[in-house]
Amino acid sequence: MDVAVGGQTSVGSPAPAGASGAARADGPDGDRGTPAHHAPAPPEPDLRRIPALDGVRALGIALVLVFHGGFSWAGGGFFGVDVFFVLSGFLITGLLVSEFGQNGGIGLVRFWGHRVRRLVPALLAVLCGIALYAWLLAPADTLGQLRGDAVATLVYLNNWHQAWGTQGYFAALNTPRPLLHTWSLSIEEQFYVVWPLVVLGLLRWGRSLRLLLTVTVLGALASAVAMVVVYGDGSGQSRAYYGTDTRAQALLIGAALAIVVAHPLPRRRAERTPATSLLRPIALSRTARAALVAVGGVALAAIVACSVATDAATAWIYRGGFTLVALATAGLIASVALVPTSPWARALSLRPVRYLGAISYGLYLWHWPVFVALDHDRTGLTGLPLFALRAGVSIGVAALSLRFLEMPVRRGLARGWRAWAVAPFAVVGTAALVAAAARLERYYSMNNCYPSSACGSPAATDSVSALSAAGIQGFSGESAAKACWPFDWAACSMAPT
Repeated sequence: MDVAVGGQTSVGSPAPAGASGAARADGPDGDRGTPAHHAPAPPEPDLRRIPALDGVRALGIALVLVFHGGFSWAGGGFFGVDVFFVLSGFLITGLLVSEFGQNGGIGLVRFWGHRVRRLVPALLAVLCGIALYAWLLAPADTLGQLRGDAVATLVYLNNWHQAWGTQGYFAALNTPRPLLHTWSLSIEEQFYVVWPLVVLGLLRWGRSLRLLLTVTVLGALASAVAMVVVYGDGSGQSRAYYGTDTRAQALLIGAALAIVVAHPLPRRRAERTPATSLLRPIALSRTARAALVAVGGVALAAIVACSVATDAATAWIYRGGFTLVALATAGLIASVALVPTSPWARALSLRPVRYLGAISYGLYLWHWPVFVALDHDRTGLTGLPLFALRAGVSIGVAALSLRFLEMPVRRGLARGWRAWAVAPFAVVGTAALVAAAARLERYYSMNNCYPSSACGSPAATDSVSALSAAGIQGFSGESAAKACWPFDWAACSMAPT
């Protein structure tokens, strides 16, 4: 076939597509709205799908999982986040440009409302789970840090909270911080707030995709240079890794690809027609198709190679490595989108792969809290068996989240004024729950409200002392007493009234 089939998957930091696994358009899923400064728009089209893009998302989450699994051969698995960034930049920008070309404006309120419905419910569910973790499992000396992480996560500023913290990302992986991974969601949400304004402003002012492309490319270059400068001699690693300015390059590279393959903007209102694809029809010669297939293979190999051959201590990844992976991801997206019959597109379109991509948002949200809770001390497992347990539980929870929470909300639960009325209460209520659980747990620990009568036994004391002496993670000082759970109120020196 000589003409590419266009479409898109749903958007998010690792954002799932639909329950079916075939990538459903995130923007036109029945949501209605009014473009800014414009009359009510016709329903957005149900754009065609590129199933392989769910596979690209699956690649990203797989890299993150093996990286957080602690496998020595996956020291660069954190590049999976960059895969998500590029894909999100591509899809979001494609939707924005497509809507502007069709309606002459962008429904900002509708766009942001859709992001809220799409991303916030699952995040609030995770934060409720974190509140339970704080009450039952969290070491007492981490509760203050956990409260700060939770608040920063709720307001989507966790990347800056971590950037200016005392620990770097890779060092923090060795401490029980179940919200550490939400820094990437913060960057994407900041992008979702600012980028539509930039796109709308440039398109209204210049009425030219060329101007938008120029600004996007210059922004990506500036971001890549900023990472080099901020990283310096290595002392700025955390700031370079977490900064929105230094990580925006991946989002903007994806955005640039979307602009390159987008339909041209109509010159007059009468020329506006409903779009059926994010990709304009592109006639590809046999040579061009072969070249794109080769690009996809090289790009995929480059992503995997960087994920295997590098780690946190590899200095060059901050001096072009992140840019290289972002460009490789853009090449892979272009290859599978424009040549859907290529071997890479077929492999990434397999049903199990697509399903992993479909649950990837929930999987990304839940996997790290699950990994923190199901550690060696609580399971007695190590290596591959421990990873299999963690991954299996994470996938199960993510599947339930998609089926019973994310999809019902996206399909119409709490729309319109109800959504705007419920959202603040849900956010504030979740924040209060997390804070209350952490504060209550601190109260218990300060008043020796740890569990059963066995807590005071010589065996229990010796066990706690042995754990502390061995330096087992999370067992030090009074936090070691958590080995004595669950509660036995009669054993407390001070029971709450």
